[in-house]
Amino acid sequence: MANTDGALDGFHDDQPHTVHDTDTRVTTRARLGIAGRMSARWRVLVLLACALGCSSAVGAAAPSEPPLHHGALPDFVPAAGLRWLVVGSPRELAAAPALAPLRDGWLTEARRQAFARSTGIDLWQTERALAAGFELGTLYLADASGWVAPPEKPFVARLAGSERSEQPHPRIWRVSGVAGTHPETLVRVADQLVAVAVGDPTLARVVELRARGRLGRVVSALDGVSLAALPADLRRPGPLTLYVPGPLEEDWVADGTSLLGNTQALALTLELAGEHMTLGVALAGHWRPERDLPRLLETWDIFARTSLGRELTLDRPLEPTETAGSETLLRLRTQLAGDAFATGLARLLRGQLGDLTL
Repeated sequence: MANTDGALDGFHDDQPHTVHDTDTRVTTRARLGIAGRMSARWRVLVLLACALGCSSAVGAAAPSEPPLHHGALPDFVPAAGLRWLVVGSPRELAAAPALAPLRDGWLTEARRQAFARSTGIDLWQTERALAAGFELGTLYLADASGWVAPPEKPFVARLAGSERSEQPHPRIWRVSGVAGTHPETLVRVADQLVAVAVGDPTLARVVELRARGRLGRVVSALDGVSLAALPADLRRPGPLTLYVPGPLEEDWVADGTSLLGNTQALALTLELAGEHMTLGVALAGHWRPERDLPRLLETWDIFARTSLGRELTLDRPLEPTETAGSETLLRLRTQLAGDAFATGLARLLRGQLGDLTL
């Protein structure tokens, strides 16, 4: 890890820091998806309550405290209640030639330094990070490779006197409070990772308890029923991947093919090669490739012709868009000019595009 030259002095002291395909099937899947999302909140809360109930009181760690769990960041994200998950390597994205216009136009050096001051994290040097959306709120995690200061210290400053700091384990720090009008909770696990939950603190507590080995029965995000349907190569670390458990809402792209309603899980991947980039789309489900691959291409073309798709040059691939599929997975790959895509994305992030319609 890149925590050298005293950048993490004090991290190990003993004092707590203040820190097949009918309309009926589509409708049924959609109803089941809504019901699942409604109950997911309670599943997370029940699992957490059980873990807390079986644990010692929150405070000093019990003498029999097991070694901290070490794993990939998605291991600390629960599958229950997950709406979307973005996982990637900020360091790899920051160094990619294809994304130079994005760095020049939006991810500037001044913005990099400001983020490091406000979080204690140099995002450009961070090897792995993720964001996960739940009904409860949003959970952010980053490994320690880009830490330039203990992350809880600038977090405490941002809470402006509302902070509550605790050390439930000799190597775990928890800080909670209100930033503006939003409750936020930070959990630092040794010099391994930091998690910030915006909204319900339950999400941060799940990370803490997972690190302490208290949530062995809680299924992690990529092992949940939906995302586990994706093949192993799509669940391995890459530059950037968006995961969405199904069934998906078809009005995302005005899809009239019913394809998204039959999707068990979606993965959108970004691969980088010099000045070019490749976007990949994978849909897990139950398919008839001879019929559903044309529907996938039609759905992609609909999205590529929206104002957002045109701005990101999705309607101008460098090569014909490719599709492939089986009875359990549909795939689409399209190669784009990295500079044009990154320029459009930078303009979008700067808010220069006006109203975008899908």
